Order: sequence, then structure tokens, then C-alpha cells
Amino acid sequence: MPCTNCHRNGRSCTIDELKSKSCTEILSRKVSCDGVDIDARLYHAMKETQPVEEEESKLIQEAMEIQSRLLRLREQKSHLLKRGEGALRSWHGGA
Repeated sequence: MPCTNCHRNGRSCTIDELKSKSCTEILSRKVSCDGVDIDARLYHAMKETQPVEEEESKLIQEAMEIQSRLLRLREQKSHLLKRGEGALRSWHGGA
């Protein structure tokens, strides 16, 4: 990942970690390089995000299961109401 300075200036950002933690462009210009730090921060942020994404997936799955159960209950209720109306009509018509 390019450091901020190289990215802003459209320069190639190459880091030789055996020689330095800064990229060659930055070393020649004697300004700060955050290229290695950006990678570490991005990795850390992605690692922190993983449990949240797993919890989100779990909750979405649970919500889908609840939605499915609710739909079945509504269908059952509708069927029972229709059956009750039919029984009432049969009883009322037979009286």
C-alpha cells in the first residue's frame, strides 16, 4: 500500500524493509513515510471488523428464521379463521 506522500504525488512507493521502514521516494526527499504504518492500521481495522461481521451474519440468519416462523404462523392463523368462518356459516345456515 503506498504511503500518503507517494499516493498524493502519484509516485511509486517501494519499501525495502531490509534497509528501512520508509519507501525510497521518501528517503530521497527526507520526509515522513507512513506506508508500513498504513498496512498495519488497515490489517488491525480489518481484524477488528471480523467479529462484528460474524455477529451481523448470525443476526441476519436469526432474523430470517424468525421471519419464516412469523409467515407460517400468519398462514396458520388465516387458515384457522377461514375454517372458523366456514363453520359459522354452516351453523348459521343450518339453523
